[in-house]
Formats: sequence, structure tokens, C-alpha cells
Amino acid sequence: MSQYLLPCVCGANIPVSRSQAGMTLPCPQCGNTLDVPTIRGMSTLAVAPVPDSNKIRQKQPLWLGLLATLSLLVFVGSTFYAGVLLWQRYSITTSMAKQNLDLDRTEDDFLKDMKSYALESSPADTWDRWNLIVEQGLMRPNLPEFFRVKRYLESMWPNTITSSVTAVVSLLLFLGLAFAMQRSRKPGAIR
Repeated sequence: MSQYLLPCVCGANIPVSRSQAGMTLPCPQCGNTLDVPTIRGMSTLAVAPVPDSNKIRQKQPLWLGLLATLSLLVFVGSTFYAGVLLWQRYSITTSMAKQNLDLDRTEDDFLKDMKSYALESSPADTWDRWNLIVEQGLMRPNLPEFFRVKRYLESMWPNTITSSVTAVVSLLLFLGLAFAMQRSRKPGAIR
């Protein structure tokens, strides 16, 4: 639809269309009230230049695209890392469950069982253990592999949570940037 330029006494040219014929409009610069001529009277007005569609779409700032790309890469990397940690946790706990290991058992429970075993052992077994301690010295009891694996899984849990939160935040940042970039590309949005 063609537009015309309605001149004001302040020197501003206000674009008007045929649908506004016969209306009154305020001047955006000085606030003066202007009467829009009828459709026949619009032929005396200057025709507003049609904006070139290539000029309407401005290029996005380079930093905006780089930030969107970086946030997408962070999302992919942290999602992959969290997925690996979760899969590792799942496969190890499933393997332990198949071996009928009590997953709720702690190291303190293991040491209590060792203490009760020592208290219930025969005097000959106690004498043999005493001689072993005298020869080798007092050692920390070797914990089963189960507890080392369990300790590892517990130490990796904060990494899993951190990478999951990082993935969500970077995804939200990417979506926000993509929405902002798409919105500024719409035709007619000159910024």
C-alpha cells in the first residue's frame, strides 16, 4: 500500500496512507494537529519512498551470533558430560544390585561387622591376629572395592548436578538469543 508524506509547519513529513484519509493526526515532533486530506487531496502530496527489503533487515551483531553459538556448544558439552555421569552411575548401581550387594551399607557398618567378628573369634584366632599386628604393624583394614566405587559415585554427584544445571542455563540462554535474533529479523522492524 503506497504512503504519502503529509508536511507539517515544523518541517516534519509524516507518512500517511489512504486508509487515514479525512482523519486528524498529531505531529510526532511538535504535537501540532494535522488534517489528512481526502483521497483526491492525497494526490497533491509527495509519495513516501518504499523501503528496500534488503535495508529493512539489518545484520545481526557478530557478538550475538558468537554468544548464541557458544551457549549451544556449552549446552551440548554439559549435556553429554551429565549423560555420561548418569549412565555410569546407573550401570554401576545396576551391576552392584545384580551382585546382591546392599547399596545402603556404609563403611561404618563394615567396620562394626569386623569388630563384632573379632569379639566373637576364638582365643587362637585372636592370638594369630595379634602376632600379625606385631609383625606388620597396625594397618587400616582393606575396605572392599564396593566402598571405593560407592565413594567415587558420591564424589561425582556434585559434578552431575553442576553439569545438568549448566546445560539448562545454557539452553535457556541460547533460546533467548535465538528468539531475540529472529525477532529483529522480521520484515518491517528497523532498528
